[in-house]
Amino acid sequence: MAKWVDNDLHTGAIRISPSAPNRPGIIQEFITSDVILQPINSFKKIKISHVLARVKWLSKYPQKHYFAYPTEVWGVGYEHSSEAQFIPISRIAMRAVFVQHPVRFVPLRLTERVTVVTPISPKVRI
Repeated sequence: MAKWVDNDLHTGAIRISPSAPNRPGIIQEFITSDVILQPINSFKKIKISHVLARVKWLSKYPQKHYFAYPTEVWGVGYEHSSEAQFIPISRIAMRAVFVQHPVRFVPLRLTERVTVVTPISPKVRI
């Protein structure tokens, strides 16, 4: 779960929004990016490394808060690929467990397959 992306209110498209609430995603890989800088008037080069995660973000679901806090309901699909799939690892807030499961939503009495997500406290070691 990370505070990095949200859906645009008008278009629904996924966008980077550092003020967004935590959102679940699946980390696909970690990427290290190195930048070498040479300050003006200096012969010394400085290497700066950044570690990013490539994430598949779960799609939103209208009844996100169907279960008691902190458990949330998300769609079974993923958001389309975009620049928002690359996230600095410092923005990752916590781990979560999830399961795709059919849920019967009351009062509509409709059963739909959704992803049920529960965050894991950072204090819990797995």
